[in-house]
Amino acid sequence: MVRGTAQPAQARPYYQKALQIATSITAQLEQARALEGLGLCHTLEGNPREGRTMLLQALAIYQRIGSPRARELQEELRDTRLSG
Repeated sequence: MVRGTAQPAQARPYYQKALQIATSITAQLEQARALEGLGLCHTLEGNPREGRTMLLQALAIYQRIGSPRARELQEELRDTRLSG
């Protein structure tokens, strides 16, 4: 699951900006992707509770829009690093 987050502190502002833009244009898939990225950043930075909250928000969007990513993320949330 560590896609593009080798440096989470540097990646986080970009995910935050992406979330802001996606929310403003109501691009649900992109909102979910940004939330997933933010969740992963927080998790990798030692904030698993905050990270899990964002990952669950991303999962809810993926499920709502019928994205196949929902099942994948659900499985990844079982990973001990993401269990919070």
